[in-house]
Amino acid sequence: MILVASAIHGHSMRFKQIIAPFQIDSPLRNRLSDDFMLAIISLILVSAAGSVAPFAVYRFATGNFMVGLLDAALVSGMLIALAYVWRTGKVRAAGIVASGFANLMAVFAILAFGMPRDWLYTTLIATFLVAPRWFAVSSCVLVILAIAGWPTDGISAEERLTFASVAVIVSLFSLIFASGVFRRHAELSREASLDPLTGVGNRRALALDIMDLPDSAFEPAGLGLVLLDIDHFKMVNDRHGHDAGDQVLVSLAGILRRSLRTTDRIFRHGGEEFIVLLPGVARDDLPKVVEKLMSAIRTQLRGPEGAITVSMGAVAIPEREEFSRALARADRAMYQAKDERDSWVLA
Repeated sequence: MILVASAIHGHSMRFKQIIAPFQIDSPLRNRLSDDFMLAIISLILVSAAGSVAPFAVYRFATGNFMVGLLDAALVSGMLIALAYVWRTGKVRAAGIVASGFANLMAVFAILAFGMPRDWLYTTLIATFLVAPRWFAVSSCVLVILAIAGWPTDGISAEERLTFASVAVIVSLFSLIFASGVFRRHAELSREASLDPLTGVGNRRALALDIMDLPDSAFEPAGLGLVLLDIDHFKMVNDRHGHDAGDQVLVSLAGILRRSLRTTDRIFRHGGEEFIVLLPGVARDDLPKVVEKLMSAIRTQLRGPEGAITVSMGAVAIPEREEFSRALARADRAMYQAKDERDSWVLA
């Protein structure tokens, strides 16, 4: 299952690279690319509404108004769920509502109008793709019990048992497939957000973290930001090779992890530059944090020729300041510190 998910992801990435020069960025495309669950649930809702709508038209055209109304209700429910998830971004809630409504309509159509049971397999599969696992399992169990156990005339015990067996197998394989796909996607997303050398976050992770930071991260006076750069790093690479430089970067990342809180976030911004986000750290508290980092780095960071130092720029980000502006302030402060090396400046 994981191999299938990896292959799908690999072909998808290559296809995106091929068509990228011919595409125009848009908010719609960017949002779908950034949110895997939103893309999945949107695809399923649009497909469901589009596949059922012709049946609704056909029912009305042939005078079967009751079943036509049922189909129209299902289409309307899918479109409402689609509008809700795009407006609010609450994919879990939309998945629960959409799958629950679809299963309910399918059960009602089968029991009240004698619709073929085969329709139910599609809703069972979709439930595991759009709804949380606990809801998908519990709702599928209830649906299978309702269809198999309802006292319908003309349905033998053997037919009921056959339906229940097939429905359970379909649900089980849907659960395994959905779990594998989402687990593999989570692994790939995590790998894509980490710097392969140091194991800290990369620029992509930084952008995602900035969007996901809660308002409480800015209290009481701001979100702390530290931008640091290794002094004379080019000299290490030139004299001792890139392997030695890489070891310095790995060591620095380890020192930062050990010296900071678990709630603080570390990112490699590029080359020998690192960014540290300090949620809930006020401007008045920044000097203490920066001094702690400077002391740890002075005593622990070593290279082929001995101690290695860093220069830092620190800022407190007010809640309404754009991150790019705050980063520019920290960058200016860091370059001021570079004039002396092994120092820091608070902007």
